[in-house]
Amino acid sequence: MDYNGVLRNPALINLERQKRVTGDVLMTYLIHPGTAFYLGYTDTHENLSIFNGNVTRTGFPSTTTGRQVFAKLSYQFRF
Repeated sequence: MDYNGVLRNPALINLERQKRVTGDVLMTYLIHPGTAFYLGYTDTHENLSIFNGNVTRTGFPSTTTGRQVFAKLSYQFRF
């Protein structure tokens, strides 16, 4: 899990309040030393909402803004 938030102080800086929560899962299968297969998944939620065609910030990060599934094979060539 990863949480990123911008909780601003309006007297010091002019930024929007932002919150983002990301969950990641990574599985590894080690075939033999130097060779592995990886399978992963990530899901990102932000505090965004669409209301009357306008995107606005909400209080809780409940809108999914990104999802990804990936696989990787790492192989060591021996000479």
